[in-house]
Amino acid sequence: MRKYKIFFFCAIFIPLPFIISVAILLYLYDPMQVWHKPYFRETTFFELRKHSRAQNKAIIDFYDFDSIIMGSSMMFGTSFKEAQEKLGGKWVNLSMSGSSMHDKAIVLNYILKHKKINNIIISLDWIDRIYNNNTSSFDYLYDGNMFNNIHLYLNPKFIGCALIWSNNANCIGDKKEYQQIMRSGDSNVLDKIEGAKDWINRNYNEKIILAINKYSNRAFSVIPQNINYNLHYRYLYENIFSLVEKYPQTNFYFIIPTHSRLTYRIQDEVYDFYTWRSIMKYFIHKSQSYKNILVYGFDNLDYADNLGNYFDFTHYGVDMNSMQIDAIKNKTHILTPNNIDSYLDTMEQKIKDYDLKPLIKIINEYDKQHKR
Repeated sequence: MRKYKIFFFCAIFIPLPFIISVAILLYLYDPMQVWHKPYFRETTFFELRKHSRAQNKAIIDFYDFDSIIMGSSMMFGTSFKEAQEKLGGKWVNLSMSGSSMHDKAIVLNYILKHKKINNIIISLDWIDRIYNNNTSSFDYLYDGNMFNNIHLYLNPKFIGCALIWSNNANCIGDKKEYQQIMRSGDSNVLDKIEGAKDWINRNYNEKIILAINKYSNRAFSVIPQNINYNLHYRYLYENIFSLVEKYPQTNFYFIIPTHSRLTYRIQDEVYDFYTWRSIMKYFIHKSQSYKNILVYGFDNLDYADNLGNYFDFTHYGVDMNSMQIDAIKNKTHILTPNNIDSYLDTMEQKIKDYDLKPLIKIINEYDKQHKR
């Protein structure tokens, strides 16, 4: 028994000085600035497209802004500079790739507790789904417990970087400014046929071709579904309306991402249009309960008919991001209970009218030219 106690004591306490030393070193090194601005090195940041969930913590805590762009990758093209020029204020783009409304709510809740925010532009992503994906990879950074932040660095990469106090970009990032330009360039101004050809040339792969062929002979139909509205309403309240309600001095501008018609036809992002439409309609009606919400939609325009405006199934060019900023500035494209039905009817009809057969013809011509 005595030997067991000695072994237990040694196993616990002998490594303790090393563990404490590493913890102190990680605190001082702090490559993503989750505790403090850099010590003994220049200030650098990681590329936001890949690391925004973690890197946002530093931007929120230590840098100056009063307005936020918070979207999924659909908002990567929204320029903070353009927002500042057209809307006023000091903006920052904190968009997170693949972020659900739940992801965004975790970060927004933290921001609004710690800063006075005047305006937030938010993309309404996957609003038809109860999409509480696993957030354990980053949510501890925003729980108010500074000691939890060390979990970010408990891996061989960051421990190794800290031990040699590396200035390598893989360890500390290579961006000099927290205000990073995330735009990807304008979409091509082409007619629908040339736009589709350009899109196929950039996006051709077997998975895409199979999906287009699969749905080419199917008419788009909206089939009524059984919806547990209470679950959806609770999700929207917990992740959106509760914040809007708690911070009435903050203006919330919600943007419906304008996916291509092809996205809807092959059920890529929105699998069930009936549910999406129903929840979106509820969202518009519920938003009228709050004076600090406006919702914007562009799916009733011809923009989504032209694949040339898109990089892939879903991501549009930065011209659409600019249109969204202009709409906020000019108070256009606002959705209300008075126009939401006609908006959704027009959108649905445009999806139904989107014919995949010309696209199949373009694909066949592409195959011949490339001898597939």
